[in-house]
Amino acid sequence: MTRWTGREAELLRTAMRKKQKEFAELVGVNSRQIPRWKRRGETIELELDN
Repeated sequence: MTRWTGREAELLRTAMRKKQKEFAELVGVNSRQIPRWKRRGETIELELDN
């Protein structure tokens, strides 16, 4: 399990030049999660499988 902040996830998405839907599919979450992560930034910690 890898831990990320919402800010780190958004930085990765931006660096990969992925749209929110594409990034959500890549990390295996619903695309509605991505804006929430972005909004919460450092105040949210995510656990994503590698």
